Amino acid sequence: MVFCGKCGAELADDVFFCPKCGARTARGADEGVEPHWRKELEQALQTASRSLDAGVREARRSLEEVARDLGPELEQAKEGLRDTAEDVGEELRGVAERLKGRRKKENFHCPSCGTRNAENAKFCIECGAEIK
Repeated sequence: MVFCGKCGAELADDVFFCPKCGARTARGADEGVEPHWRKELEQALQTASRSLDAGVREARRSLEEVARDLGPELEQAKEGLRDTAEDVGEELRGVAERLKGRRKKENFHCPSCGTRNAENAKFCIECGAEIK
C-alpha cells in the first residue's frame, strides 16, 4: 500500500494520480505520466506564442509604415532646427562682438601679488609677474 505525498491518502499500488487531491503519485512520475492539463497548457502556450509573434510582426509593419510616412517630415524638422541653431549662434556671436567693443578699460588684479593693473597690461606694475 502507498500513500499520497501531498494529502496522505491511502492509494492502490497501480494508480498514477491521487483520487482525493489529484496529485501525481511516485509511480505516475516514474512512468512519465503527465496530468491532463499539461497538454492543454502546452497548446495554450503555443497559441499564445503564435499570437504574440503575429502581434510583433504587425507592430513592426505599423512602425515601419509610420517611419516611412514621417521620415520626410522628421528630416524637415531637423533641418529647421539646424538652421535655427545656426541663426542663434550667429546672433550670439554678434552680441559678443558688440559687448567687447563696449567694455571699459577696467583694472585687473595680478595673479601673483593681487595688485590692480590696467586691462591691457601684460605684466604687473608691482611685481612684474606676467598677467594672462
